[in-house]
Amino acid sequence: MIKKLLLNIIASVMMACTFQASASFGPFPQIDHLTQAIVQTYFAIHASDAKTIVQHAQTARGHANTIKSVQHEEVDHFLLEQSIDTLNVVVEEGSNGNLEAARAAAHAALILITRFAK
Repeated sequence: MIKKLLLNIIASVMMACTFQASASFGPFPQIDHLTQAIVQTYFAIHASDAKTIVQHAQTARGHANTIKSVQHEEVDHFLLEQSIDTLNVVVEEGSNGNLEAARAAAHAALILITRFAK
């Protein structure tokens, strides 16, 4: 029940942010990539196998790198770098088959990702 509610909240935020980003193309185009990075990292945490964790972490890392390339002042670049580094750990641990270590790193990455946007 709580998991379904959380997924509905994430989906709602994702749709709202996607609409805002596509409607304005103003000073906050990274919002869609931020939302995607958060959602993909959340999915990595809840994946049932290491291969799926790696796939979601790689997608999240791609969105985080896109945010990094845009170079907006609204982003704390130190936390963004830490997020990307932690997602690298998720990919490495998942690729080595260390499911719990990958999941723990994904949890840490989610905390960092949600903190790097000012």
